[in-house]
Amino acid sequence: IDYLKEKHIDTLLVIIDYSFNPVDFYQQIDTCDFMLCMRLHATIISYTMQTPLLIVPYHQKCIDFGKQVAKLNDDSFLHDKDEILEVKGKIDKIVANPNYQFEYWSQTIKESEQQLALMLDLLNMNQLQ
Repeated sequence: IDYLKEKHIDTLLVIIDYSFNPVDFYQQIDTCDFMLCMRLHATIISYTMQTPLLIVPYHQKCIDFGKQVAKLNDDSFLHDKDEILEVKGKIDKIVANPNYQFEYWSQTIKESEQQLALMLDLLNMNQLQ
């Protein structure tokens, strides 16, 4: 926490409690510039909203989502074995380039938009015939 404050990521340092209301959860996460996520849903929402994050994986499913779905590398995870300098390095990397974690996500969105456009074109052609 002290290192986050040194990096001026303390303008709004808040612990967000789990909410069973997804809209409330999204709204709270949307106010954040950076997320330190311990739970899977916080990780998923932070990633989909493109909020820079570090994952403290309490369960293998957090690692699985981060690596298999989000295509995040080990720099996005905090592990018990991490030394303080490693943790600081991971924070520094995110602060220096907050969007690096979302390059795969942006590519996926572009590809999905292209596929949707092709499908709509095909539908329009079928309707004209």
